[in-house]
Amino acid sequence: MFTKCWFYPLWPHSRKFIILLVDVGDGEHMERSVSQEYVSHEVERFGEYLRGERRTTATVRSYNRNLGVFLTFVGKTVGELTKADMQAWKTHIAGLYCENSMVPMVCAVNCYMVRIANRPELKMQPPRWVEKDVIPMAETEVNAFIRESKRPMLGCKGHKTFEVCHRDYMMTCLLYYGGLRASEVVTLRLSGLDLDRRMLRVHEGKEKNYSMVLLNDTTVTAIREYLAFTRALLKPQAGYEDHLVLTEGGTPMSRTNLWVTVKRIGIRAGIKKNIYPHLFRHTMATKMAEKGLNAFEIQAQTRHKHIETVQKYVHISEGARRAAYERAFEPDERINEPSTKPTPVLGPSLYAQGNPQVVMMTPQQLEQVLQAAIGASTKPLPGYQ
Repeated sequence: MFTKCWFYPLWPHSRKFIILLVDVGDGEHMERSVSQEYVSHEVERFGEYLRGERRTTATVRSYNRNLGVFLTFVGKTVGELTKADMQAWKTHIAGLYCENSMVPMVCAVNCYMVRIANRPELKMQPPRWVEKDVIPMAETEVNAFIRESKRPMLGCKGHKTFEVCHRDYMMTCLLYYGGLRASEVVTLRLSGLDLDRRMLRVHEGKEKNYSMVLLNDTTVTAIREYLAFTRALLKPQAGYEDHLVLTEGGTPMSRTNLWVTVKRIGIRAGIKKNIYPHLFRHTMATKMAEKGLNAFEIQAQTRHKHIETVQKYVHISEGARRAAYERAFEPDERINEPSTKPTPVLGPSLYAQGNPQVVMMTPQQLEQVLQAAIGASTKPLPGYQ
């Protein structure tokens, strides 16, 4: 088994590289593998096309990485590829990744085959996307997380000399009360804030949409405290003066850094659940639904294009689900009361006719019939000895 380690620039003449580690198999596969120059050239062509289509930086990085993995594995030029090669690569990644991880990888190769290589006949069918039920955070977990994000960390063991509690608390409010995505939080601009109207403008949202988000008083206060006690002490590097969320070095915070921060706060708060930034968005939508807001009001805050997508974000909390279940099966006091309904019995006269039928009688009528039947019959009837 051999492993290749290649480096691809994220942008032309960029110092940031994509490190590609690919297991290419045995020596026989190595002999027919394509050159690094060919793979780099095709990855760069694909990246130029994606940038021309105004795709986001994350999309360009992901698609370039997936294409590099694919070309390195098949070990052939585009003109030599066959459907068998496509299926072999799809089978290979199926043994390494789940269905949801395979979808963007297959889509990236399909886009390259159709738009760049002009080989639409090699387009693959991506696996079915698996819908996973998201369990939103409970109210106690949200409160514990918010309290921990506000706790000063300056002077703690292993902590830097830069106080981050105001920044972490502000980001938590933006994630929960504002329902912002992780990419939207790290790309917020100072020029997009309208704190007097309790609103902010999302600079680069999903699909690069620009939209206004409503804020509550708690979030507005958190932003003001961050600007006064933390942001004012930072010295942004050139070109980042308008960014809201900055690191200690004066550069914008990355999505990875935000993920790590959320994980760290969740662990300190003692939350056992898997906490990640997008979970706050699901929790916010569920909270709004439980408070009686309809789907269109929730859609206005989450900024989804389709109302069907909003339904995927609304989850019934465990407490609300248990309360509804208990209401459906709450004990009925009338069950223990004596019944006044007639009891179905077999009339004695029907036994003599040899054709038993069901007759409705009250207990008093049943007693009279039994006494009359026993007194008139010389032969005991079955069941009445």
